[in-house]
Amino acid sequence: MEFKGTKGEWEINKDGSPFEATIFCDELRICEVKSFGTPFNDPSLEERIANANLIASAPDLLKALLQIQFAVKNGNVKGLFHDEINDMDNAIEKALKKETK
Repeated sequence: MEFKGTKGEWEINKDGSPFEATIFCDELRICEVKSFGTPFNDPSLEERIANANLIASAPDLLKALLQIQFAVKNGNVKGLFHDEINDMDNAIEKALKKETK
């Protein structure tokens, strides 16, 4: 299996409004996450930041999950290498960080 979406490092726009975040890969806009506090039931600012972090970390999380899937299917869970474990830890940390940078 291969990820068919935009390849590269997905990052959150550093210069955006406090009410929205834009996820970019290089110069390509992936998506926007908004929170205007309007009657449309928008997420809170804290939820918007968490949502943006999760979206930005999606390719990293998928990569780590595919590595673990490969090891499990090949009966080699004990053989997961240090790099794969680091990829997994870094992807989870990116998804769960408290604020955008």
